[in-house]
Amino acid sequence: MNESRVARQAYADIAGARGRGRLPEGAAEGLQAGVIVAVIAAALAALEGSGAGYPAKLAAGVWLGTPALISGAGGVAAGCATHLAVSAALGRLFVWWARPTLSRPSVWVAGLAFGAAAWLFATYAALPLIDPTMRVRVAIVPGSWLSLHLLFGLALARAARTGCPPTDRPDSASAAGSEAGSSAER
Repeated sequence: MNESRVARQAYADIAGARGRGRLPEGAAEGLQAGVIVAVIAAALAALEGSGAGYPAKLAAGVWLGTPALISGAGGVAAGCATHLAVSAALGRLFVWWARPTLSRPSVWVAGLAFGAAAWLFATYAALPLIDPTMRVRVAIVPGSWLSLHLLFGLALARAARTGCPPTDRPDSASAAGSEAGSSAER
């Protein structure tokens, strides 16, 4: 229970930072999506008996290698920081790449495509080079690994679409116009 409250507070803090101009464009959206995926990955790991900190320890393998798996809170913190830094960078990349779709329903397709591309890059390019510890272990659960990346893409699309001003959304403008028209008819 306490972890979910902390996660909700972190999500709210990140969402608020975007509006105050503290983070570069797309970084807050990436952090929001990263928090969502991290909480789900931690819950899945806890349910399977690996411990909620296991996914973060895998990410810490970039810095600590295999000893990250037996590390304590320091390994979890390093893994969380690594995961969130990558999430922020991917958020920036997504907003740049998907800018034409952010105000359209097709942003969901763009999110799924981006999540799939991130999965391909992480699985076959990045992890073999920079985190072989994680690469070996995610190969054991390929379906979950892919699903988490697709979920990240969808969460990123949702966060980016939410961050798009309503006046830039064609569907919002038409909905507002139809509401005004229907109230004028009454």
